Amino acid sequence: RWDALANACLHVSSLAVGWAFLCFDEPTLWLTLGALVLWDAFAVLAPCGPIRHVVEAQARRRWLSEPAELPVGLLYETPAGFSLGTGDLLFYGVVVGRGAVRGLACAAGAGLGVVVGVCLTVGWTVVSARPAVPALPLALALGSACYFAVPPLLPAFVDAIAGEAVYL
Repeated sequence: RWDALANACLHVSSLAVGWAFLCFDEPTLWLTLGALVLWDAFAVLAPCGPIRHVVEAQARRRWLSEPAELPVGLLYETPAGFSLGTGDLLFYGVVVGRGAVRGLACAAGAGLGVVVGVCLTVGWTVVSARPAVPALPLALALGSACYFAVPPLLPAFVDAIAGEAVYL
């Protein structure tokens, strides 16, 4: 019962934070997301990174068979055993949402870039000996690249396909 209330509060606060990011002007949004990518990499990979300390403490507690659960809503656990921070999911949505402001094609391109980035991050997690890897850098870099690449490239691509009468 309290978990449902905690999740509802988390959803409302995530919506408020995401909405605020979508109200930023373009340079502010991309500079802020760039700073968050750097912070995520530092927090997870640096020896003094806070997320690294939390993950290591959680692993020690599990090894000692002590309760090691984080508060409800801080992690999204996948059926395959991977976990993403809810902040990661929020910022993926910000990139796709900003793409939606530009149009459907831009949102689809940004979403595809984010999904490919998440898949690469999962692959990195599987082959890495680290207990955690940062989830923002690859996904946001690819999502952002697609966001900026779709508007100049898509019209030329559509014109080329229409000129050759190729339909998919």
